[in-house]
Amino acid sequence: MGISGEAIAPRNNLSEAIFFKGDQSGLDSPNLFVCQAEVPKSTAENVARFGLPDAGWTLFGAVAHPKNRGRLRLMGSNPSDPIMIDANTLSDPDDLKAAIAPCKGGHFADWEQPKLFAEEIRVAFRSLR
Repeated sequence: MGISGEAIAPRNNLSEAIFFKGDQSGLDSPNLFVCQAEVPKSTAENVARFGLPDAGWTLFGAVAHPKNRGRLRLMGSNPSDPIMIDANTLSDPDDLKAAIAPCKGGHFADWEQPKLFAEEIRVAFRSLR
């Protein structure tokens, strides 16, 4: 079976693989969540410079058990008044460190199979080190 350069039509929810992984020893449970998506993603600057392919895949990572806490604030006494959401995302230094770590390549590049894939990831993330 060869690799085709043609994109296939969406046939599912576009995310068929997830995994949890710890970025440090001594944890009771994995602290990172990664989801694979069958869509190409990029920044507006990179799309303007290089374009965006019709097909591709992306790994999205997140902190599975964040330490930071956000707040919901009532904006008035009426139940239909809007609320203000202060997500406080990545405000805890440990959460920020955990969120950045996979982008440096160490967590994905240590996969053994297939070796070519691991090397491609090392090359892709080399500039982030």
